[in-house]
Amino acid sequence: MVVAAGAAGAADARRLRAGGACAAESSFCVLADVAVALGFAGFAFLALASLVSGFRLACYVTVGAGIHIW
Repeated sequence: MVVAAGAAGAADARRLRAGGACAAESSFCVLADVAVALGFAGFAFLALASLVSGFRLACYVTVGAGIHIW
């Protein structure tokens, strides 16, 4: 859902750039690109945090305590 929202934001930014909104105010396009990039970075961080948390939970359930890979 977050990726879909980011893709929709990127499409809207592209549509505004094609419509000539960037010709009058170029900082608007920069802000739109930064916002979309931060959204994708936030999604990547949450995905990584979820994977690490799931890995730690799986290790705890299988081993009983802590992270014992070896």
